[in-house]
Amino acid sequence: MLDGHTDEVAALRRHHIRLLTDAERLHRLADTVARTIEEREGGTPMAAEELFDGFANDPYGQEARERWGETAVESQRRAASWDPGTAARIKARGDAVNVKLAAAMRAGTPVDDPTVQEAVAEHHAWVGNFWTPNREAYIGLGDLYVDDPRFSANIDRAGPGLAAYLRDAMTVYAQTELR
Repeated sequence: MLDGHTDEVAALRRHHIRLLTDAERLHRLADTVARTIEEREGGTPMAAEELFDGFANDPYGQEARERWGETAVESQRRAASWDPGTAARIKARGDAVNVKLAAAMRAGTPVDDPTVQEAVAEHHAWVGNFWTPNREAYIGLGDLYVDDPRFSANIDRAGPGLAAYLRDAMTVYAQTELR
């Protein structure tokens, strides 16, 4: 095969595996719903662990492990150790940083302004709850925020265009503060 096709075929193989995994999960989910219907109609009660068979706690976990390996595993390990109160506080902290950055963006504050860079330092500390990115990884995370519509849609809820603004601010921060 030609080199360009090798990458394409490898990507197709990964996609095929992901689809098969999703199909298997959906089949388990359909079985769970059918058993739930049966139970509700007076059939055999389901065990607690059966109630959620096929439901994914983190639909992007498999993809993250495939893309980022041990970093994703560590991030999931950390998040899994949080009690609900801790998880809520961490989420609120991330949301607050986004609100602060969205206000700066709407005000036309340049991404290299000290107040924006202070907010990005808070963002970097917030990311540290999940993993500790170096310069290259933090810049890559900013790119991901813009390139992956799942991330950009979530971030842009605080303000349209925030994902791109945050990416640019993260790049400045990474180049000046990280190794």
